[in-house]
Amino acid sequence: MAKKKRIAIALACAVALAAVAALCYLCTPAFHATSAATKRPSQASNLPTIKIGVDIKEPFVYIGSDGDYTGIDVDIAREACRRAGLDPQFVRIDWNERDNLLAKGEIDCLWCGYSWNSRADRYRWTHTYLTTTISALIKKGDPAQSLSELDNTRSVSVRAGSVSERKLLTGALGTPEDIPVRAYGSVDLSIAAFVKGYTSCWMGYTYLADRIMAQYPGMFRVLEADVLTIDLGVAFDQSYNGPYIDKLDDAIDAMKEDGTSRKIEKRYITSLMDKGKVDDGS
Repeated sequence: MAKKKRIAIALACAVALAAVAALCYLCTPAFHATSAATKRPSQASNLPTIKIGVDIKEPFVYIGSDGDYTGIDVDIAREACRRAGLDPQFVRIDWNERDNLLAKGEIDCLWCGYSWNSRADRYRWTHTYLTTTISALIKKGDPAQSLSELDNTRSVSVRAGSVSERKLLTGALGTPEDIPVRAYGSVDLSIAAFVKGYTSCWMGYTYLADRIMAQYPGMFRVLEADVLTIDLGVAFDQSYNGPYIDKLDDAIDAMKEDGTSRKIEKRYITSLMDKGKVDDGS
């Protein structure tokens, strides 16, 4: 009896450990990324699959309330792939490993609000599917009228790895070489640092600047509108010589011509502004 009791206890422990392990896996980012990538079943599984590397970058790519990927780039990519006869699979990646993943063939391309400006020779690019702008915000009482008037007593918050960060660090925008640039791991963190007063200036997409001012009326002003104009494209490894780029170029060009890409962008920007108004009143 004692032996049977010990076996029963051991089996019970094994079941419990398996349940805990399964629960832990369900809580991991890898599980959620995989589920989000495969939640929407392919309606044309006989089509060639294109693995698209993404990271969370609202409003271009993020996880919607249904657990599936959504955003400006996701919708544009899905429609472009439909027209190109491709089956898109979105794969959330460590953005710092993007070049290695491309080189190893673990993903086919990067499609995540990625600009070819200053990176034209680093990848093979599709045609530009969207052009957008970047603005700078500052506290309303700050006397500075341009980025060139900022000094080393004022810091600027940006998203790490962004075009804004590179331009500021190289002095390409007329800012002093010693101006403190605070780079954060996400756009939300860069905005939070600015709003809470940890930095005196913020740089990012113009429609996000509009949302910040809508959320905090009277607190901030545009220091410089359209500081940068950036062109977004789909990035492939330099060694890529497959057919996807030509297929996507044709689809991207057609979507720009018939206004589909702009309609998708406008829908998400409107949603962002509405979200800002709701957040401001809560």
